[in-house]
Amino acid sequence: MEIQSRSGSSHYPNIQLRNGHHQKPQMYTVKDTNFVRYDSLELSSVTPTRELPEDAIHHVTPHFFFNSEINASLDKVVENKSEEIKRTVYQIIEFNIFPTNMDYSDEERAALLEMGLSQADYLAEHYMSKGESSEFMKTMNLLAALSKTREVDPKTGTARYAELPQRPVGAPSDYISTKDLMKRFDPELYGKLQAELEGGGTNFASILIQFTQKAKAHPEWREQFLSEQNSRMTALENTTITNRFKGTSTANIHELVTEMKEIMEKSQFTNNDFLFNNLVNFYNSIEKIHNGL
Repeated sequence: MEIQSRSGSSHYPNIQLRNGHHQKPQMYTVKDTNFVRYDSLELSSVTPTRELPEDAIHHVTPHFFFNSEINASLDKVVENKSEEIKRTVYQIIEFNIFPTNMDYSDEERAALLEMGLSQADYLAEHYMSKGESSEFMKTMNLLAALSKTREVDPKTGTARYAELPQRPVGAPSDYISTKDLMKRFDPELYGKLQAELEGGGTNFASILIQFTQKAKAHPEWREQFLSEQNSRMTALENTTITNRFKGTSTANIHELVTEMKEIMEKSQFTNNDFLFNNLVNFYNSIEKIHNGL
């Protein structure tokens, strides 16, 4: 699974970043430079007409698309929350669970992930009902498990994650996209299909028909696909993530920050600025929530 984003004109990693439309899973990577590298970043050209005050510029948090079930769960939990609470939820997903900085080591990613889960737990305890809290943390833990499946192609630098079931809202649990089935059992034909899509060809429908006829002769493909899909989901749902920040006080934001800083100071990192900056951003978000901004 590759990661996508949707949020205005900026494109982030593709677990599909969504912008109102479901996009095809896709990952873009920045080539090596002397600067920080990102899994996926594309900035639109902007011609400023006037200078803006510094506090008028703020980060627009993208909403990642994972699959219909996960996103419906997130949407339900934040539906009646303030914009700042919503923004904080998606910032945890963007900066802690699926950070795009390619230069983070596995250990640094793990620390950010663990900090993000504890931040999510704080949000759940203070701003969600018991039912919302349970559903929210179940979803965040599933996303955390998904992030642990990250693999990077050494040649292209493309980051990929375990495939999640993709089906339209309301579709039966055994729904399988023809394209997904083709990708799994006839990758050569799937490559031709992708080439048609990218090149604006006219053989798209005929390729789908060709594969549909082939799949009818192999009913075992569906059974195997569903079995593999269910096994992946079971593995994700049963993933246990050891969290060095687990147990930090959630009584108030000041106690949480103080205890997290103490843990950070004992960490093995020679430079933990990346963790400190993340914690400061979370603290600032909570302050905005408290102030009703």
